[in-house]
Amino acid sequence: MIDVISVGISFPKKILTRIDSERGDVPRSRYLLRVIENILQSKDNKECKQSCNDKDANQDPPDEDLEACNQASSAIHKRKTIHEPV
Repeated sequence: MIDVISVGISFPKKILTRIDSERGDVPRSRYLLRVIENILQSKDNKECKQSCNDKDANQDPPDEDLEACNQASSAIHKRKTIHEPV
């Protein structure tokens, strides 16, 4: 079983209404977890791409950097297209 820590969080009514309309029949906590995971994955992917882009333009990035970027991009695409159980 996955270790979890329960937290309480307050949202403005406007945001909560939007969350509820977008989540459909998905439980609110699961929906919010997926949203946060996607944001964090996107941030990781942007940082990875930035580090690859910061390399000298005349040099290819090391294979391990390129592979890490490809894996991050693939993970984000998979999460967006396939709703994995949490």
